[in-house]
Amino acid sequence: MAAERAGKLVGFFAMWFTADEAELGDLVVHPVYRREGIGGKLLAFALQEARRRAAKAVFLEVRESNHAAKALYEAAGFSVLAIRKGYYSMPNEDAIVMRLELVEEAR
Repeated sequence: MAAERAGKLVGFFAMWFTADEAELGDLVVHPVYRREGIGGKLLAFALQEARRRAAKAVFLEVRESNHAAKALYEAAGFSVLAIRKGYYSMPNEDAIVMRLELVEEAR
């Protein structure tokens, strides 16, 4: 899914599905268009698609230093599941693994 403004790509997400789980691999918004709610709309659409496909949980990894993304995910109900030490390179950084359970929301 992509977000456009005046015919320009300004954001997108990539998600894949396995059995009854989804993984949000990327959620990106161009720096010029951040803080305009685009990331939140993309995330909401991703979660809607996960529910449509009957996923029971959504997982993601986020850089430890990406405070804005972590806040977005926490506001959507994601919680920290684990830390992956040295997961990212350039620069070397830990990943925060987050999970959102969708089962309760479906009831």
